[in-house]
Amino acid sequence: MEAVDHPHIGIILDSFHSLSRGIPSESIQAIPGDKIAFVQLADAQGWEMDLLYWSRHFRNFPGQGGLPVADYVAEIIRTG
Repeated sequence: MEAVDHPHIGIILDSFHSLSRGIPSESIQAIPGDKIAFVQLADAQGWEMDLLYWSRHFRNFPGQGGLPVADYVAEIIRTG
């Protein structure tokens, strides 16, 4: 996104893919808020299994799993 530096190019954030990999929500602060184009929110139970299988078969609505989705959303809101 930075390399392209185009006003119509943004980033898509996916809570499941970030949180299931242990990426800290605070890392969202490095993204300018106006570059966040889309947010996909999903929760999941904290199971140890193949990430692709977990992603495709065990996603939940926010609040129905054990991932810190509320903290993730709070960091997005803080970007402005």
